[in-house]
Amino acid sequence: MPLKLQPATSAWDEQIVALFTDLDVTVDPRFWERAFSPEAPEGTTSTPLLVVENDELLVGYAAARPLELFVETEFVPAQVLHDFVLRPGEHAKDAGAMLLADFARRADITLCGGAGLEPAAVLGRENFHLAGYFGRAVFDPAKATAQKTATLPLQLERPENSLAGLPLDHLNDCLRTERKVFRRRTGALLEWLFRGPAAGEFELLVAHEHTDLHAYAVLRTTPGRAGPELNLVDAACPSVDAPRLARALAGIASTRALPLYVTLFGESWTAAFSEAGFAPLRPRWPLHWILRDPRQRAMGITLLRREAWFLTAADADLDHW
Repeated sequence: MPLKLQPATSAWDEQIVALFTDLDVTVDPRFWERAFSPEAPEGTTSTPLLVVENDELLVGYAAARPLELFVETEFVPAQVLHDFVLRPGEHAKDAGAMLLADFARRADITLCGGAGLEPAAVLGRENFHLAGYFGRAVFDPAKATAQKTATLPLQLERPENSLAGLPLDHLNDCLRTERKVFRRRTGALLEWLFRGPAAGEFELLVAHEHTDLHAYAVLRTTPGRAGPELNLVDAACPSVDAPRLARALAGIASTRALPLYVTLFGESWTAAFSEAGFAPLRPRWPLHWILRDPRQRAMGITLLRREAWFLTAADADLDHW
């Protein structure tokens, strides 16, 4: 039976929702509204793709969020796949290969975080690579004990004004000197993702010590097994201030008497959070990547070095789960 790749349209909404429901995949509708809104900052959205059988049955669905990824010496076009779902059956592998092949041609690097995709089985191990797993840690006020130190926590507060006009050059320059792989941050993107229409879902906190925005952290409160939990979904600061950021977050968790979970890919902040009392947890989500041109060996070698990365849950579109 012929399979066809095509852009998603509203005519397929009912089948898309049904496919997600059948596979027990839950996505916050507020995330979809932001992900595909015409009001999103330029260059941060793209049209999802479908694979349909005989023009009537939805077999596969995938979307991607474009981003600029710094690799070694420069920013390159990249994207993060999200909501990659396939209908079980004889056409699942072919549909997955069609979706991944099309998306892989759109950017130099394609990332996929999360457990819902087995890219190596779909597209082939020679192209898709497992970078590793997102590290996780928790600060539980009832159990945590921070190491004694003279380190003062960062003073985090809610921003009074819009961040849309801030280029965040200071943060990007700091990351450039400290890490080999990270996402470019802009005030416009932070404003869109975590304030504005998302203000009721996320809590954006900033520090203004040396620049208009010296550091920031984004928290999300979610229901847990034992009650509400705090989750750090995005953050950035110069690495020298990571211990101060960690202690500020531990202080917030203690004040609110709520556990605070951290999800990061890379090793740069591990020691800082451990010293602040965060306990390591079992890794949860894998991170895969694929190059548009597999002959870019130097870029591939850098991406294989886990210690080179700095990636948050929001960077990999894992902040809405």
